Amino acid sequence: MIYGVIFYFGLRRKLWAKFIIKIMVWLNIILLFIIIVVTVLGL
Repeated sequence: MIYGVIFYFGLRRKLWAKFIIKIMVWLNIILLFIIIVVTVLGL
């Protein structure tokens, strides 16, 4: 029972980590895109 709970929370944490990494990657892409657009429009 206890091992099942630990495994469940471990799995949840892995999924959350993947989700957070995806969000961070998308934020970086969006920021990079905004910087490029601003630079191009600035010129």
